[in-house]
Amino acid sequence: MNTIKWFLTVLALGLVVPMMKAQTVLQHVYVLNEGAYGMGNGSLTKTNYPTYSESTTPVNNPSNFGTNLYMANNKLYAAYDTVVYTINPTTMQKIDSIFIDGVRVAKVKDSILYVTRDAAPYFQAYSLNTKMLKWSTPGLKGACEGFAFTPTGNLAAVCVNAFGVEDTLAVVNLANGTIVQQFATALNPQDVYIHGTSAYVFCTTNYTNSAVTKIDLITSTITTTNTGLISYGGMTVDTTYQRLYFVATNGSFTNPKYWVKRFDLATQTLISGNTIDTVFTDAIYGICYDHINNQFFCGITDFFSFGKVNRYDAFGNLQDFFVTGVGPRSIVLQHGIGSDLQDVTISQPYLTVYPNPAQQYINISLETTSTVQIWNSAGQLAKIYTLNKGTHTIDVADLSSGLYYVRTETGSGKFFKE
Repeated sequence: MNTIKWFLTVLALGLVVPMMKAQTVLQHVYVLNEGAYGMGNGSLTKTNYPTYSESTTPVNNPSNFGTNLYMANNKLYAAYDTVVYTINPTTMQKIDSIFIDGVRVAKVKDSILYVTRDAAPYFQAYSLNTKMLKWSTPGLKGACEGFAFTPTGNLAAVCVNAFGVEDTLAVVNLANGTIVQQFATALNPQDVYIHGTSAYVFCTTNYTNSAVTKIDLITSTITTTNTGLISYGGMTVDTTYQRLYFVATNGSFTNPKYWVKRFDLATQTLISGNTIDTVFTDAIYGICYDHINNQFFCGITDFFSFGKVNRYDAFGNLQDFFVTGVGPRSIVLQHGIGSDLQDVTISQPYLTVYPNPAQQYINISLETTSTVQIWNSAGQLAKIYTLNKGTHTIDVADLSSGLYYVRTETGSGKFFKE
């Protein structure tokens, strides 16, 4: 029976045929690590989702203060304080570099590298092909931070952060670098998101408050809403529901607390609930929202000795984490086309961990010989074993109480030690 006749016969019999359905899936998570405070030892981390087989690559440059990571043209652009590297996202090897002092944020459009800087000239454009400067924007009166390309027109909206001297959003012509218009914002504009004809500017207001300034780019109407929450920067946007998420803190160095808060762009109000209202004592630094899976990736660090990225669901429940370099500052997600089987559920329990909670022992069941790692919630490796296929009893009596993660090359699990 040929293939077509077989297919028609199956349909006539009313059997369910599993069909492949293409879908967008999260494939990789890339992290630019700022480096230990004052040390200049930034790095790049890549991990596969959801197996978290992460690897961290040093930058090996004398001045390695990581500032920003951007993906375009299937390449990564890693900005450090003196250089922007072009990185192959598969091999994580450097392809090219352009040396520019004082880089804050770097983005690429149409083979042009655009950078904001903390010293004059504050906004510049370079050719990726020739590495030559194309233009610098005159007239800006303060260091530039985040910027965004407008959806239509050859323009960019640039945050000009003058610490109270002149805080503005500058609209710049990308053809020649000239300023088209400037709008006043709250103090210290850090990042901007453009939706339709409006720009939403997140400001840290001298780190004593935070605010969102909405600017209608057509009518020049400006509205600023104070959140009443301290923020040191770090925002991400849910483009589906038009919500801005940002990191808030109590500002204390002796008893620090951190939250992730949601700001509705349509109503210009903070929304409580269904967000990460959990109090964290480790500093949340970078933040990135995954709109495909409705989850968050948050960089956690003490700025001196460790770094990791925690994955939270939409309600702030910790799902898992992976280890990075110190100071995970900028997080980029790479989505791609995957597939799933419809009408068929396949269970592949590569790793099973029980009981949960545990007191003295846990049992680990493996489908294949694996290296098993047990990590604590601070991102520290507690135990490591090479175990054969089957079920193994592991003594965890010596572990402190708390949440632990069990990882292999093919699966992950977790348990709470009482």
